[in-house]
Amino acid sequence: MQFRGIFFSILIMALSSSAFTDTIVLKNGKKLNGKVIQYDQDPFYLKMSAGKMSFSHKEVKEVLFDQTTFESNKFAQTGTRTSSTVVAEPFTQEEILRFQRLMDSLEYVNNEEEESGYNEERQKIVASLARMGKNAGPYLVDELEKGNPQNVQYVLRALVGASRNLGLQKAVQLSENARSGEVRITALALLGEANVRRYADVIERGLNDPQGLVRAEALRQLGTIPGVDKAQKMVSFLEDKSSAVRIAAWNSLNQITGESFETAPKWNDWFNSQNTNAKSDGTAENTPATETDA
Repeated sequence: MQFRGIFFSILIMALSSSAFTDTIVLKNGKKLNGKVIQYDQDPFYLKMSAGKMSFSHKEVKEVLFDQTTFESNKFAQTGTRTSSTVVAEPFTQEEILRFQRLMDSLEYVNNEEEESGYNEERQKIVASLARMGKNAGPYLVDELEKGNPQNVQYVLRALVGASRNLGLQKAVQLSENARSGEVRITALALLGEANVRRYADVIERGLNDPQGLVRAEALRQLGTIPGVDKAQKMVSFLEDKSSAVRIAAWNSLNQITGESFETAPKWNDWFNSQNTNAKSDGTAENTPATETDA
């Protein structure tokens, strides 16, 4: 009987130790073994034989998952960052942890550096996410749809870099549907940088945006298209209530035509004279052919 009792005690200890094979490495160097629970939340939990402890992602340097925990939580580890919109290989455990660390870094920068724009630190994080390649696409899409709204404009940049076609599709949607004006501006800028002629119609719809800064971005992007066939539409924005829009309209008109009139009536007179000359010559202005997307 005594032998049997000792045997069962050893068996229970062995089973207990095998059930807690995840390892958390804290930033102070301390290591803790247990079973990670709800890693997609902050705080998440570590279940140990002595009880359950909570940890913030910011205080953790690294998490080493047991394969069993990894398989059962591989999507939860990144906030259920999965998507059926693209065909891509699932991230490995190492890639998931790297992705999570980068997203945590972005959260940290956003909390520490408000109103600092797309600064060098954010650019580095976005570039690192983009270098993870097309397999990061589904995870980034889920970040756009379910993640922190404060991250959207940066995640969108990363998505375009990681999976160009998917990123530009999302940019088209967000250019009109995003709640944040900053996100709509970013979407228009990314579309313009990718192929302003191809996305000219989408960008032009930005001229109807209720926020002046978004209208101004649309004007800046349209101002990079040679030819005056659509430029006359910009004249009305010289009298917009937003000073940013007025400045963007004038700069775009100047860039397209090379002229520098001071008032909307003078611009209209000039455009009318160009139209009259074209009709009297019996010629129509040729516009550049649409480029195909790279």
